[in-house]
Amino acid sequence: MMPSYGIVIVDMQDSFLSKLPQRPRESLIRNHLELLDLCLQGRYPIFTLELSPGSYGETTFSIKDKANTSPLYSCIKKRYNDGFECTELSEHVQGLEHLVITGVNARACVFETTTSAANARFSVHIADDLIADGNKPRWKWDGWRRSEAYHFYRSECHWYAKRTSLFEVLRTSSAQNTSNSPETFI
Repeated sequence: MMPSYGIVIVDMQDSFLSKLPQRPRESLIRNHLELLDLCLQGRYPIFTLELSPGSYGETTFSIKDKANTSPLYSCIKKRYNDGFECTELSEHVQGLEHLVITGVNARACVFETTTSAANARFSVHIADDLIADGNKPRWKWDGWRRSEAYHFYRSECHWYAKRTSLFEVLRTSSAQNTSNSPETFI
């Protein structure tokens, strides 16, 4: 049985992460590593999106290194903010029902990728402590609660104030996938 969830990690590249203050940057990376641990246990497909071309670099080493241990991992290069525009992401996520979208540039790349996913009828999941923007963690943005992205995330997505609530949903889904079928989905 194929998993119904896929994880899309947007622009967790060092050039973007370096704009965040050290503590929030370390916290965001640590939160993603926890998510990846759960993905590996639940055998969820993992997709990292990297803005390219340019000098943006690759997904930060610790995240990419852990994601690379999954047989269900794909790194997708993108030229535009929207991870679905002119990429193979649509083909990779075919058959999935839910997408967990995380990363940096939450008012641009994460927002546009999330909008396309919702328009494509995916059930989109966003955890507040798995996204950040510009040079500030999400909770320090001026005008965050008035932004178009905030209202879209809150109205059109499954919104989790803490990643732990999202993790519980993923654990439950993983348990259902394993109990429903003995087959693997590699």
